[in-house]
Amino acid sequence: MKIVIIARRSKHHKPEDFAPHSDAEAAMAFDYMEEEFFREVYGLMDGGGALIIAEAESEAAARAKMAEL
Repeated sequence: MKIVIIARRSKHHKPEDFAPHSDAEAAMAFDYMEEEFFREVYGLMDGGGALIIAEAESEAAARAKMAEL
């Protein structure tokens, strides 16, 4: 099933708090694309996250996979 995910950055952290993790997160996102879990990824206009179209067997499976990211 296709699942729409809106991934937002925490407003309790500064952008520089995310910087040490951005390379690893991007690498994992590319892995998810290769695995065909992420089908489409769009950056949000405000730079505060992404809209993701994912493919999973269930909402629970998608949540579990996203928890790894």
